[in-house]
Amino acid sequence: MKYLVCLLAAVTFLGACGGDGGGEGGVSSGSGAGSGVGGSSGGGSSAGGGNNDNVPGSFAGLYDQFTQIHLADHHPTDAAQLPAGGTATYSGAAVFGSPAITGSPVFASSAEMQANFGDSTVSGRFYNFQPQGATPIFGELIFQGGVIQGAEYEAALVGEINASGQNYDVSGSVNGIFRGDHGEIVEGQITGQIDSGNSGGGSLPWLSGVMKLE
Repeated sequence: MKYLVCLLAAVTFLGACGGDGGGEGGVSSGSGAGSGVGGSSGGGSSAGGGNNDNVPGSFAGLYDQFTQIHLADHHPTDAAQLPAGGTATYSGAAVFGSPAITGSPVFASSAEMQANFGDSTVSGRFYNFQPQGATPIFGELIFQGGVIQGAEYEAALVGEINASGQNYDVSGSVNGIFRGDHGEIVEGQITGQIDSGNSGGGSLPWLSGVMKLE
C-alpha cells in the first residue's frame, strides 16, 4: 500500500503528512485513554474474542486501541489452522494518513470484520471516524464481496464520508491476513479513491490506511 492522500489540502480537516516506517503500520502520534475491543466467535471457531461495547470516542482513544494490538506477537496463521467452519467477529481500529502505514495518522476509525469460515467470506465496516484535528468526520465504509483465500482475505470497499459539510464517495479495497495460532488477530491494508461526486470538489488522490482487529 504505497498510495497517499493528503486530506488536509483537499478536505481541510486533518493533520500534516510525513513520518517514518514501521512493521506494524508504524505510525507515530499521541495516545490517550482507550482499550482494545474484540469480537465473538461461534460455530466452533476459536478466532476472535471480547466484545465491541467499548468504542473509543476520540482520535487518541482509537489510536491507543490500535497500538495495543502488537502484530509482532502474533505470527501469520497457517491456512490449515484456520477454523474449518463457524463464524468470528473481530473488532478494533484503523488509522488513515499520509500514508498511514509509514507516517503520522490523520484520522482514525472503529473497524469490525465478520469472517464466515464455512463459506470463506468476510464482511465488515469502518465507522466512528475521529479526526486528529477539530473538524468532525461522518460516514461509513462497507466491505463488499469479501472472500477468504487460504489465510488471506480481500474485499471491495465502498461508502461515503462527510467533512466540512462536503460529501466524498469512497471506493477501494481492503486486504490482509489472519494472525495467531488459529486466526485470532486480523491485520489489513486499506486503499481507496476519494471523489466529491456532485459536490464540485472533483476527484481526489488515494486514501490509505491500516487496521488491526482482534
